Amino acid sequence: MRNLTVEHEHGIWQETLKNLENEKCTLKNMVYGEKR
Repeated sequence: MRNLTVEHEHGIWQETLKNLENEKCTLKNMVYGEKR
């Protein structure tokens, strides 16, 4: 049971990291877009 929870938390963490990366890319595009 404990192992299942760890796996689940890891999955959530991976999702969060992916979302953060996407946010960073979006912000970068916005900044570069305004500079042009």
